[in-house]
Amino acid sequence: MATLSLRLPSLEDGDPWIVHQKLFGILSEYLQPASSTAPSAAAKEIDSLTPKKRQGLDASDDAKPKEDYESFLLEIWNSLIEVARQIPSDHASQDRLVELVKALRELPSTNTDRRERWYNIAGVYADLKAFKNTVRVWTDLPLLGPAMREAWIGPPSGNAHSSNDAQRWVNQNAFAARLLNLDQIFWSNFAVWSLRSALEEPPAANAESHRCNVEAAAQWMVYSGPYLLKEANEDPAREAEEQEAAKTEAQPNRGQPLAAGKYIKPSGDFAPNAGNSGNSSLEISVNRILRVLLRWQSRRWNLSSNRIEAAFLKELRWNREVMLSSACD
Repeated sequence: MATLSLRLPSLEDGDPWIVHQKLFGILSEYLQPASSTAPSAAAKEIDSLTPKKRQGLDASDDAKPKEDYESFLLEIWNSLIEVARQIPSDHASQDRLVELVKALRELPSTNTDRRERWYNIAGVYADLKAFKNTVRVWTDLPLLGPAMREAWIGPPSGNAHSSNDAQRWVNQNAFAARLLNLDQIFWSNFAVWSLRSALEEPPAANAESHRCNVEAAAQWMVYSGPYLLKEANEDPAREAEEQEAAKTEAQPNRGQPLAAGKYIKPSGDFAPNAGNSGNSSLEISVNRILRVLLRWQSRRWNLSSNRIEAAFLKELRWNREVMLSSACD
């Protein structure tokens, strides 16, 4: 497999931070396809860069007061997210990067007091279950959620984005989708946002924008579909809301964050592999999304896939045709 070409924009400044330099060296070696470095070994190297453990890397760094853990962690997570954007969504190094995050989580924890600013950030962006009176670095993966939220900016719609912008966005979705399977991660909202962009928003005038949205949403189906399916069926409050909505609305699950019924419209027959749009990668992405939506809906109605009523299959077929045709116009 070819060598990955990675970069870290912060290293292109006139006076890059020694931590960024060391971190990039660790990542660029560990993520290469030929690397034999174990995730645990790379994690320990990164851990040695923390404020309480970092010594002897650079005379000027040793002479200055160390940054607080909040600043350090945000820099680390931002760097990992930037690198993930550069790794193709289906590349083995994406999995390697997730294994590294897992290895960080398994290191002996370093406890640090949660300051007021940590609380504010957690209250706005993160699940408070991960933030206690003391923050455990790395066990709780503190501030990874806020870092991903700050980085959750897709390419501009229309003709303003390049193919590289689109690919970086797809890659970031793939990384976030893989991480969602970790116990400390609670960001299924990112999956919902990506699905909404692909299925709800009117296709942009530029077909490439729509293609990007569909392929980004498909990453959640590929890498965290089982998790999302489980979550969609284990939320009692959501179930109660859907039962109430079903009394007055023609489509069950309409308006619910992870409900398949939210995305369906009438017409056509559903045939997952039928048709030839001339856009094979896009068609694969569309089918990935719809297969998981089909599983969501069949689970909610307690039906096997081959017993889903014909009306729902027709609605899925309609969505598939709309997504494919709008991207091909």
